[in-house]
Amino acid sequence: MQAGESRADEHSNLRHDGDIKGKKGDCYLVDCVATGSDQGTCGNLKFSLKSLLEEEIFPLVESLVKDKYKGFVPVFQSDSADLHIDAEYIKYVKGYCKEKGWVWAPQAPQMPHANNLDLAVFPLMSSQRSVLARESSNSEAPVEEIWTAVQSVWNDLQNSTIDK
Repeated sequence: MQAGESRADEHSNLRHDGDIKGKKGDCYLVDCVATGSDQGTCGNLKFSLKSLLEEEIFPLVESLVKDKYKGFVPVFQSDSADLHIDAEYIKYVKGYCKEKGWVWAPQAPQMPHANNLDLAVFPLMSSQRSVLARESSNSEAPVEEIWTAVQSVWNDLQNSTIDK
């Protein structure tokens, strides 16, 4: 067995042989496919937009409209990207928004002018990735550098630009 392999022991518990690269609770980047609702498996990781909304975004927005922005009605906009047309994802978002009295506003295909993220934010992030590629002699920059660059675009934008 090579160092660093995972295997099941005689009791079907997962065991790892080799050096431990991180400890429980450490965050690290993992290559995975973004989906509407499919979370994948341990061996085939996927990033579920439904889970992100369910576990992070909706609870945060709910806390905002109960406190600081009481009386505001959240509007969730979505384009027609593949992960945004997943049937289970749409059913969940429509149901949640209806239950809370929020607005779900799907965008027709090929309408980037109706979505400021498509119109401004994502192109800015893409240009930062291109800058990194040029700095790396047109080879792919390390994932961590790309992540840092796109995060800096997001962090440097004013809320009024992102909120439009």
